[in-house]
Amino acid sequence: MGGQKRLRPTSDLAFKKLLASEGHKEVTRGFVADFFGIEADLGDIRIENPYSISPADLSAGAERLAALRQTFRDVTVSVGWADVVVEMQMRLTKHFEARSLYYLFDRFNSHYDRAAPGAAGGPDWRYSSLRAVFSLNILGEPFREGDAALRVYRLWDPALGEAMEPEWIRAGYLDLTKSAGLTAPQEAWRRFLLTGVAPPGAPAYLAEASTMIEYVNLGREEREMVDVMEKAIATHQAEMAYAEERAAAQGLAQGLSQGLAQGLSQGLAQGLSQGLAEGRAEGAERAAREVAARLLAMGLDRAAVARATGLDEADLDPPAPVSVVGPPRSPAAQPGAGAGQRRNE
Repeated sequence: MGGQKRLRPTSDLAFKKLLASEGHKEVTRGFVADFFGIEADLGDIRIENPYSISPADLSAGAERLAALRQTFRDVTVSVGWADVVVEMQMRLTKHFEARSLYYLFDRFNSHYDRAAPGAAGGPDWRYSSLRAVFSLNILGEPFREGDAALRVYRLWDPALGEAMEPEWIRAGYLDLTKSAGLTAPQEAWRRFLLTGVAPPGAPAYLAEASTMIEYVNLGREEREMVDVMEKAIATHQAEMAYAEERAAAQGLAQGLSQGLAQGLSQGLAQGLSQGLAEGRAEGAERAAREVAARLLAMGLDRAAVARATGLDEADLDPPAPVSVVGPPRSPAAQPGAGAGQRRNE
């Protein structure tokens, strides 16, 4: 039995088939009893939007398939005095907790004004049709810190330490990655949902559930729907992966372009600033040396010149030799110039 090809119980179609099949209410009753503590007769179990596949579903477009997958993930069952809402959420998404509460209270509000006018309840007869609603969200990723696998939240007054009675609202979250705190039947369900195989010693309804999702027991339309949905999922995943790759590539290119532009701008600004600073420093030193040279040429003391210019004595240029050059002498004033000329004459 363990070697049979099966649908994954957490897949959309298999999940809906397991808990919303009119011909397998024993499985539904067992799940409700194990996780909600409600013992219901089969006749009291009413499945909202039961599992079914129509020929039109097989030829549906992408939008219709997406909507159909969403209906497969949710199961709502009325069990006498209460409704139970079960949703499969294998990947946590943003705001999923808020969304889970929205659907819980939306179901609660949906019963408003369903009673016949004048029913028990007097002027507020519209509220008399409200009924308790309990939810369970089955999660494929870790939920909250701690080891608890099952968390159930009720209307509770912490100051008084008491819950509202009768109980109207309950929000539950089953973390399939953990097992602490589960009862034996709940742990059997957890292992079944992860593997598709009923563990040894599991209740009979889990063995029935395991048989329901064996591929050989699927009808022709079910097999076709499995193929259609697997293709749609693969296409969606490929599109998402391609979009992520493009976004990553565009982000990398944009980041490199911005980084290069920013680096170039910063480099130019830094180089210009450093060049100006170095130029100013070099120019000031040159000017100081020129002044020092003139002062030394005038015969001032080297120590005094160093103090005056801010230069070290060791950096002072040696004094340049001083030469006094007069105006050029005329040829007539040069010795012997006239005598020579007279002899030549």
